[in-house]
Amino acid sequence: MPKISVGARIIDFYRAVKLGMAKTTWPTRTEVWSTTVVVLIAIVFFGFYLWGIDRVVTLGFQALERAIK
Repeated sequence: MPKISVGARIIDFYRAVKLGMAKTTWPTRTEVWSTTVVVLIAIVFFGFYLWGIDRVVTLGFQALERAIK
């Protein structure tokens, strides 16, 4: 296998990246907005869900502590 110079490898890499970027399909503005809304809704939902679980566990430990005393 012949040695390839660093410059040639960089040029090959650049060409491969350019070719790969040409094959990429980018989302439309509408798709970006809709997925952003879905992510924000999921964050709010899971935030409240985890807060609720934390609250229930905290109340359970407090009740257990009062029962032990």
